[in-house]
Amino acid sequence: GNTIVKDSAQEVTREIYPLFHGAVMKTFFTSGRICQSSRSLRPMSPQRLYASLATNLGAMVVFSDDFGKTWDVLGGMQVQPAPQGDEAKLVELPNGDVLLNCRARDADGRYLNIFHYTNPSRAEGAWELPVLSADTATQGLHGARCNGETLVLPVRNVRTGKRTHLILQSLPFGTDRSRVGIYYKECGEGVQHVSELAT
Repeated sequence: GNTIVKDSAQEVTREIYPLFHGAVMKTFFTSGRICQSSRSLRPMSPQRLYASLATNLGAMVVFSDDFGKTWDVLGGMQVQPAPQGDEAKLVELPNGDVLLNCRARDADGRYLNIFHYTNPSRAEGAWELPVLSADTATQGLHGARCNGETLVLPVRNVRTGKRTHLILQSLPFGTDRSRVGIYYKECGEGVQHVSELAT
């Protein structure tokens, strides 16, 4: 494939704060990785980059269509996809929608939200309301007040031969961030409602 090599890092702080028109007073790109889209969403542009931000407004998501030279807020600056979210992770779902998965600042569990595209090339769509995993089931992503990792993998069901996708989430199964394990959930080609992932 094609590879782009950057000669030096670029300072983007002055790009990010103005996106929020003074509403964000502190922010940083959360730990983990920037997510790069698997598809070309705009003609003659690199694949879209997504990054999650930890802010005083909770977890927010920014994106870039020019390999990080300029950024914009996914869903608009007035939307707060996870107001009590921290240490967020992002993955692109197989249908191109974006899953935000973050540690809850105010409770045990994880806040989950999905941005559903209506027009991917123009970055148009909407966030759902965030769902707290521990609110929706007795066997959800409990006791997970730390930073895990989220990954979507293409897989094949060995019994049926059917191809599908799994979402993997690493989290501690024990107290004090011990006994790290992996939760998994089949997501097919996409997820209709974020509540499907909270149990």
